[in-house]
Amino acid sequence: MLLLGLPLWAVASEPADLSPQAEYTLQARVLLHDDAGARQILRDRGEGYEPAVALEWQLLVDDVPAALSRQGAAAPSPAATHAFVQALALRLPRVNCAAEAFVPLGSPQIGLYQLVCQHPDVEPLRKEYLALRAAPEAGRQARIDALFLRWAATLRDAPDVPHCSRVTGWHQARHAFAHAERVHQLYQTILWRLLPVDLWLDEPLLPQEDELCDDV
Repeated sequence: MLLLGLPLWAVASEPADLSPQAEYTLQARVLLHDDAGARQILRDRGEGYEPAVALEWQLLVDDVPAALSRQGAAAPSPAATHAFVQALALRLPRVNCAAEAFVPLGSPQIGLYQLVCQHPDVEPLRKEYLALRAAPEAGRQARIDALFLRWAATLRDAPDVPHCSRVTGWHQARHAFAHAERVHQLYQTILWRLLPVDLWLDEPLLPQEDELCDDV
């Protein structure tokens, strides 16, 4: 069952009985939003449950203009880049993620989670983005800028849609190294969903079965 919409008190009623997915979800709330209620629940469980610091998105946002400039023929203009970066900076702190059932992988200590993150779906822009990379030069810049402005509007205004990603992790995260691993998973999962240009260049133009959570 998804934990994203549950009140914090419902995630774990017994101090000793945090399931792996409940622990991951509470830690995600801390890492993504510095959620005080989630912090307190984890702190009450004992030492090591609570991540020390929340994820800092500003460093990523500051790097986006340089990353977009490396897109070569598909790079947006400075004005379109600025609008896109502003929209991304507003959306990132609003993304919520929750872990679903933990499935052990040959050992009870490590297994597979389904990580469900709520954010707009930018996948419909993929075909146009890839086509523009190969389009004739005449008029291409204006079309690229229009695409990135629509992308910015999607990030800013579109409704959240549940997206599913499969991640591997420990059944418990009770020390700084494990917390850092979860930071990396959340950072990578969200970035690849909202700014997936590198993935689009590497992947076939086919929808991946775990992209949208049709059964959520």
